[in-house]
Amino acid sequence: MSNTTKRRLAPWIAGGTAILLAMGACSTPTQPPTQTSNPSQTQSSTPSSAAPTPTAPWDTAKQDTISLSVMNNYYTAGWKEMANQYMALHPETKVTVNVVADNDAYFTLMTTWKSAADLSQASDIIHINFWGPTQTDYNTKVYDFTPVLDQPNPYNNDQPVRAALDPTALQAVASSSGGAFLQALPFDKVGVGVYYNKTLLAAKGLSVPTTVEEWEATCAALKAGGMAIPVSASGESSWYGGALADAMYRGTIYDQILFQPGDPGYDATKMAANAGFVFNESDLGSDRAVVPWGARIAAYQLKNGFNTPQNQTIWTEWARMAQYFTPNALQGSGTDPLTSFENQDSAFLVSGSWNAGIVNADMQQLGSAAFEWGSIPFPAYKTPPAGMQAELRTINVPGNVMGVLLTHPGDQDHLARVLDFYKFVYSPNGAQTMYTTTLAAGNYVQGPPAIIGVTLPQAITDALGGFATKPGTSQSAFALISGLHGQTILASDQNVFYDNVNKLDTGAITAEQFLTTMEPYFLKRTQDDIATNKFPVDSSGNITKS
Repeated sequence: MSNTTKRRLAPWIAGGTAILLAMGACSTPTQPPTQTSNPSQTQSSTPSSAAPTPTAPWDTAKQDTISLSVMNNYYTAGWKEMANQYMALHPETKVTVNVVADNDAYFTLMTTWKSAADLSQASDIIHINFWGPTQTDYNTKVYDFTPVLDQPNPYNNDQPVRAALDPTALQAVASSSGGAFLQALPFDKVGVGVYYNKTLLAAKGLSVPTTVEEWEATCAALKAGGMAIPVSASGESSWYGGALADAMYRGTIYDQILFQPGDPGYDATKMAANAGFVFNESDLGSDRAVVPWGARIAAYQLKNGFNTPQNQTIWTEWARMAQYFTPNALQGSGTDPLTSFENQDSAFLVSGSWNAGIVNADMQQLGSAAFEWGSIPFPAYKTPPAGMQAELRTINVPGNVMGVLLTHPGDQDHLARVLDFYKFVYSPNGAQTMYTTTLAAGNYVQGPPAIIGVTLPQAITDALGGFATKPGTSQSAFALISGLHGQTILASDQNVFYDNVNKLDTGAITAEQFLTTMEPYFLKRTQDDIATNKFPVDSSGNITKS
């Protein structure tokens, strides 16, 4: 049984062993990657014999090294395979893969690089959501991929790079960085929902819930029957809180948080969807192209505060289900929730699509001891609380968000190699190799591919069914406004936050009491965000336009 689980890669949540993948091969023209018949044999990979493409845009007589830092078991085998294949094509360029143990070690690595005098010791390609770039980082520390979109990809028959990208996923990446910059290209899509043990529920005469009310009643029955924790959950359960905030705010405050004409950084072309936008409840993805602005979110937080009737309802609804979650779920991480679900100590698991492959593989290993399982989106309300919509949207957004750090400022030769390797991976053949190799090695994949033309085994596709939901781009914005988001609290105040969340979850305090206590801490983080990002927001929550 698996003893590993993947914490979602998101900004809110010196380690690493460098693995040098060198391969002495004859120089060959740039070609598409090979899809190996036995992808686990990464050390014997050879490139395909596709037709040559134009000459490499760097000095091929010069040796250079480009580097990646990736999470352990997180497409690790795929990255190694792609590095091997690329070096077989371009022996003048070594590709090193720095494998970092876990989320905490990765954050430590990012902190080290951020505090350094320059980025000369940093990796070229990283999980950019761990960096959390501000607008001032782009084109100084972090590469903006906007000009790459219309460049030809030599590993996809010289079609524009964007031709291989799911347009909805591409829009989601653009929106995540405010629309003005593109911090990465989309590789895959993730969703968060609820895994369920169908065998266990049937044995107890219970059905798979279809509404929040049914989910609550099922959990109450399980707890009354002796199950201490009906729902295994960790920090990933914050997405449930985000879904609640989204249901409260998506129909009412978009006009106050989106980029508007006259705002610094407003781009009428990239942000055309913002003009007069009104959410359409009959199309849960109607906001897929809108672009919120961090400054307007911060302004809303200052002007309205956090202890509002809407947020009291959101936090009350959070506690309604969190009483059945793993204790201190928001603070939790690690392997325990997945293990508890697979050990049948819990009937449900709140987690993401990245665990579907792990659960599927573990059930196969268990043989006759395996149970039938499935996944569902967050259930809708039969009767929603006042002011909230019935449907709870989850996320369906890019997951493997790999950006580029400008480690060699002014060295266009080096940057050209980095971007060429990136295009190599983000081609249909390259992405297929990444997935095939990764799955064969038992590494993590986050979810369905965002590279057009890539296919997954049917068992994995079926397992991801509960996470197939229309995307919404602004759930994080609403979570920030409610306080149900890790970026609404400074690291120094997290213990206060988690202590009071636990009191709320256990019924020791009400949502109003919780927000009365936490509002000063939330506002302190808002002020910090305004100062750090140099948002043009005054002390009263007004946009200054300066």
